[in-house]
Amino acid sequence: MSKSYKRGRALCSTPVCGNPTPREAFLCTTCREVLERDLATVPALIEELHITLARLDSFAPSGQFSDAGALLHKPRAGEALWVLTNAITTWTRLFCEHYGVRTTEEFARAAEGVTASAAITSAAAKWLLRRVRSVAMHPAAGEAVDEIGSAVELAYSVIDRPPDLLPAGQCGYLGCTAILYAEPDARTITCRVCGSDHDAAERRAWMDESAAEQLLTATAALLWVKLIAGWTIPPGTWRRWLSNGEIVAQDRDHVGRPIYRFGDVQDRATRWAQHKQQRVAS
Repeated sequence: MSKSYKRGRALCSTPVCGNPTPREAFLCTTCREVLERDLATVPALIEELHITLARLDSFAPSGQFSDAGALLHKPRAGEALWVLTNAITTWTRLFCEHYGVRTTEEFARAAEGVTASAAITSAAAKWLLRRVRSVAMHPAAGEAVDEIGSAVELAYSVIDRPPDLLPAGQCGYLGCTAILYAEPDARTITCRVCGSDHDAAERRAWMDESAAEQLLTATAALLWVKLIAGWTIPPGTWRRWLSNGEIVAQDRDHVGRPIYRFGDVQDRATRWAQHKQQRVAS
């Protein structure tokens, strides 16, 4: 793979990026940071995927105990684990061979193409993370960013249970402090604690305001966008928003995943949808 150039400047080799790169590198600073962030989350993702597979007998999209839900979810969890393991160990092997690096015993089998355990995959990801600057100098670095990023995104989508309900404020009936939750198109909301009913239309504005302040992972935030507005944001569009600083993480959750203010995501998605509609109309 050769570098692309614009006005004499080398451009990042990551698909749909095209930002200028530092001298002799094949990744721009932003994509290198994205790769660092993805590699840093791999050990926790591997652990979470194993936990997800272990608890599928009682895990279902609706939050209820359901064998059907578990059976539907299990192939995706197993696939995500395989894709993540394969991406990390394949790129580890490629970079080891390219730079003639002697691997440690901890993941030597992965570098030799042997099926990797969780410990080996985690060790390989940590090894790549420590050598990101060298990785950025490889002609295929952009492909690594794209493939590892896609594998990490798939893992997140399996771990994050799709949110079925949106927060609708505190109940308040006779002093009840329970938080209400409702489907986006609900007409009546019933409190799960005291059983009181509430008019969903009266709660709509509060629901929008409450949802805007929620901190969610990328997968959960984009699912809420789809639930509320019906828009499916392409992965490449989401990554571009992050690269351009249009969406900024507010914090990290308990396993280190970046979390975003939903209102920011919703506002950007609204502008994206409006621009898309204008293009179609013209």
